[in-house]
Amino acid sequence: MTRRCILHFGMFKTGSTSIQNTLFRLNAEIPWVYLNIGTPNSSIALQTMFRRQSKTAQVSLKRGLDRAEQVRRKHDYFKRMEEQINATDKDLFLSGEGMCVFSEMELQRLIAWLSRFVDEIVAVGYVRPPKAYMESAFQQIVKGGYSKFTPNAVYPNYRKKFEKFENLLGRDRVQYWLFDPKAFQHGCVVRDFASRLGVTLKERHVKRVNESLSREDLAMLYCYRKYGDGNRIGGEAVKQDLLLIKKLGELEGHKLRFSPDLVRPILEARRSDIAWMEERLGQPFKEDLTARTELGVADENDLLQVDEASLNILCDWLGVSPVVDMGTKPAEVARLIGQLRCKIASERKKPAVRQAPPGVEVAGRQGMPGNNIGHQRGRAGEDVYLKALFQKAKEAHPGEFDRINENEAVALLRAAFSEIKQQIELADEGVITVPSLGDFRGRRVIRDAGGKKASQKKIFFHATK
Repeated sequence: MTRRCILHFGMFKTGSTSIQNTLFRLNAEIPWVYLNIGTPNSSIALQTMFRRQSKTAQVSLKRGLDRAEQVRRKHDYFKRMEEQINATDKDLFLSGEGMCVFSEMELQRLIAWLSRFVDEIVAVGYVRPPKAYMESAFQQIVKGGYSKFTPNAVYPNYRKKFEKFENLLGRDRVQYWLFDPKAFQHGCVVRDFASRLGVTLKERHVKRVNESLSREDLAMLYCYRKYGDGNRIGGEAVKQDLLLIKKLGELEGHKLRFSPDLVRPILEARRSDIAWMEERLGQPFKEDLTARTELGVADENDLLQVDEASLNILCDWLGVSPVVDMGTKPAEVARLIGQLRCKIASERKKPAVRQAPPGVEVAGRQGMPGNNIGHQRGRAGEDVYLKALFQKAKEAHPGEFDRINENEAVALLRAAFSEIKQQIELADEGVITVPSLGDFRGRRVIRDAGGKKASQKKIFFHATK
């Protein structure tokens, strides 16, 4: 029987995160093995495995990983994925937008490795129109630490990204789909993607992840990147960055839009590249390059303007008086954002007080909260907690658990928690999402122990809202 692998290359900013999180969560229910190292997006793993070390060094440095840790992870990623491949004869599915930035030689290494296990490899992905892509990609690089206004640098370069797939796999084994939410099944990119591969998903299956910042959010973050200390390195700095961006994402606002006058000459200079991509898609992009909006960004000065409403919310978060007559001083905005970052980091380090169900004592040091909610000494203590949890579930959902007795419920809960624990332990980095509970985020940090650098894994939990 022919075994194949589907390579999902993205592209960037085409709903890939939602696709990845949904299929990763449904791994046992889809007709493929969703290859992973404990996280839905395999971009970092694939870059560690197949790119030259010089290309991954900067990212590794920012994350606080030394050369020895990079090598260890590379071997570990190969081991994990090959164990998943060898454990079944199902087709394989591998998703990571990072494949688009591989050189042809690096992509060839990936394909050669996969070819040891499969007979056929197919590459698939959505393609976003150039202006919309540039707007999303610019936002992404600012979130990553970029502090220069260079829209020209985020033009998608379609042929450079995709022609290598055709050269190595053959034109007929590369499928491109126009990213057009209005034309998608149920207006949902996840369900549209699954249907193209012969899988039907219900609405309840879809895990949507919206990572976008508004134009107002991005203006404040850009001020911080350009005039503040927003380009720190190290694992802890990356965590603080993520928390800051998540906080800014709470602000509602307008979508980032570039002025047509800014984008038009960039696209004119790349007319042949766009024509190449449109020929592959079998249709034109049809972007409107005439529509203008009051908030359209025409130059860097536009992006450095922070609106009064956003500033007032920022001051409210910090507990300071609203800024009066600040004008357009981006350095002052950067200072305030820096204060917000420090405040968020400080609050994160405060120990959380955990509450246990009635009748369950939380074990821990005297005067300190327990290490785990409802933690007990011994199996009997665990059963007390699990029984109490079951009783609370029965009270909250009358009639739904009448056919299961207490002992069966305890055994089921213990097995479920054990499986969750194992998933968390296997995931070196990234997010493990437990529906109706929350996200467990694993991070590797470098600690100074007795004058020596040591890698340590830390787990953070964020409850579902």
